[in-house]
Amino acid sequence: MRQVPLIIVDMQKNYPDSFIPRLVGKIVKHVQAAIRANAQIIVVEYKGCGPTHPDIMDALKDYKNCTTVQKSYWDGSTQVRTSLKKKWKITTPIPVKICGIYSDCCVKATANSLAEAGYDVKIIEEACHSTPVNHTKQIGNWERDKNVQIIYRRRSQKS
Repeated sequence: MRQVPLIIVDMQKNYPDSFIPRLVGKIVKHVQAAIRANAQIIVVEYKGCGPTHPDIMDALKDYKNCTTVQKSYWDGSTQVRTSLKKKWKITTPIPVKICGIYSDCCVKATANSLAEAGYDVKIIEEACHSTPVNHTKQIGNWERDKNVQIIYRRRSQKS
């Protein structure tokens, strides 16, 4: 059974929001889960915006089932599809999970383009970020349009 690849979008030095501790912690948690599942991990970086957050890269240290790709526009879907094809010989649309910044810009562009190409896109809501208004609006748009699935964090049950 193939594991669902994790795509991390634009968690780079030149984006101050990529250093929000809660967000970084959530993404590292999902990276660790992907590593335990031996899932492919693709780190998408916007050219010229610095390296991906060091905590994320430390979590990926020595993990061979990952790659970093560079994009020059908001949409990183072409680089994701190319990476899946070249590195892992995946040539048909598959399920993918996406996290990162910004929900209403680069995450949105990458997710929507992958969905249009036939991928089963799952947004990890707790591991995405934008301004509260824009994030909430974008999540609502995805829920309404139903072109991607939103994965919400599990809330603990009170005894």
